[in-house]
Amino acid sequence: MSNELGKFLKTRIINAGMSQKDFAQQLDLSPTALSQIITGKVKPRQATISNIMKLLNLSREDEQTLIKTFENYSSLPEDKSSPKDPIRVYQENRERAFKYIEMKARSILFNEEVEGILKDCGVRYKKNTKKIYGKVSISKATVKIKVGKKAYKKASVKGKKFTVKLKTKLKKKTKIVIKVTKKGYQTLAKKYQVK
Repeated sequence: MSNELGKFLKTRIINAGMSQKDFAQQLDLSPTALSQIITGKVKPRQATISNIMKLLNLSREDEQTLIKTFENYSSLPEDKSSPKDPIRVYQENRERAFKYIEMKARSILFNEEVEGILKDCGVRYKKNTKKIYGKVSISKATVKIKVGKKAYKKASVKGKKFTVKLKTKLKKKTKIVIKVTKKGYQTLAKKYQVK
């Protein structure tokens, strides 16, 4: 298994302009403990991951990447190095809980936003045409459309408008499924039927 977590951390530490020793000190870890995390010998504690996110001031996408790589290391032994101060342990646990709640809230807000977009997405299609088009108001999203039993086809997205050109004309009662996805979030879909 490749050490994606270590590569990710090493790159972000360098980008932040810190040495591993300084970074370890700010995380209240020994340089050896940080080295073991980066080399993939141990899995960091969740509190350490929360502190890394806070210290590196990561974007949402980088936070999602960090969490995914962290979750892939379930087979590694957990980092047993503990902070020296019990108050620090309490603070880390509290921060971890707040960070978890914040991430869940972001995910829920995204899902609600996309559901609203799908509800009012302005999809246009007509019987006996070879085109489906509409609008979405979410940035950096991927739109895929499934017509009948055929495989999903990626829509061409320009700004807020998407278009899919079909090989055959739409027929009455043909089922259409529109999926909107965004990296790191749940895929949401809406079904239509040609009238």
